[in-house]
Amino acid sequence: MNVLLYLILSALLGAGAQGKLEQGLAERLRDSLGPVEKVQVEVNRGHRSPFSRTISEIKLELEGFRLKETPTEGIIYRPGKKTLAGKVGEIQVVSRRFEVEGLPVREMEFSLEGLKYNLWKAAVRRRLEVLGVKKCRGKILLEEEALNRFLSPQTEALEGFHLKLAEGEVEVSAWTRTRLGFSVPIVLTARLQPEGGRIYLVEPRLKTAFIPLPSFLARRLVEEINPVVDLNRQQSLPCTLRISRLRVEPSLLAAEAEVRFRSPEEASRSAPRPGRRE
Repeated sequence: MNVLLYLILSALLGAGAQGKLEQGLAERLRDSLGPVEKVQVEVNRGHRSPFSRTISEIKLELEGFRLKETPTEGIIYRPGKKTLAGKVGEIQVVSRRFEVEGLPVREMEFSLEGLKYNLWKAAVRRRLEVLGVKKCRGKILLEEEALNRFLSPQTEALEGFHLKLAEGEVEVSAWTRTRLGFSVPIVLTARLQPEGGRIYLVEPRLKTAFIPLPSFLARRLVEEINPVVDLNRQQSLPCTLRISRLRVEPSLLAAEAEVRFRSPEEASRSAPRPGRRE
C-alpha cells in the first residue's frame, strides 16, 4: 500500500502548486496508474490566487485500476530543510476497487495534513522533496474473497487452501502432506495480529479432526502463509505504514494505519538485501 501513497505524492512532480494543478495531477495519475476508470481531483485554494504556493486542500478520488510496478521517479524526505516551501493544508485520498502488487483492495482512504515541500525542486527539477508532514493516517478494507485470490498462488505446497474471516478470528483449511508422503485435511482457527505494516496469523489452534494431527502440521500451514498481508512490500520507499488497529469481521478485514516518512538513508538501511527472503 505504501506504493500507492508514494505514487500519489509523486504526482505532484511537475504539477507544482501553481496554475492548472487539477489537470496536472489528473494527467500524472493516469500516467502512473495506467488504465483507470475514474480520476477526480478537487483543489481548494482558500480564495488564494491559482499561482499561490499555499493550498488549503486537495481531494483525490480514484477507482478501478491495477498497479503492478513502482515508478522510477520518487520523493525525498528532508525534514527541517530551509528553502522556499510549497504548502498543502490537507490531502484526502479515496481509492476504490483497485489492485496493488497482486492484492485486490475494496477501499483505501488516506488523510495527510500539513504537507510542506521544496517548491523549487517540484517546479524546476520535477522532484518532490518533502520538508515536513504533521499527520498522515489511513484505512484499508480487504474482502475475504480477495485475500484468498491473493494467497492461493503463494501456497503451492498446500491443496484446497481457503481462509475464512469470522468475528475476531480466522479459519484456515487446506490439505497438507505428512512426512509419510500422504495428504491429510487440516483446519485451524487463529487470530490476526499486526506488526508494523504486516498482518500475521498467531495462536493457531487445530480443530477437531477424525484422526489425531501433530502440531507441526499447524505450524507448517501458518509458516506457509505468514505474513498474510504486507502493506510495505516496497521497503526502500520513504513512506511506510504502521497498523494501529485491526478489525476482523465476517468476510471483511479492516486495518487502520499511521504513515511514517523516512529519509533516504533510513530507507536504504531498511531495504532488503539482494537474495534475502523477507
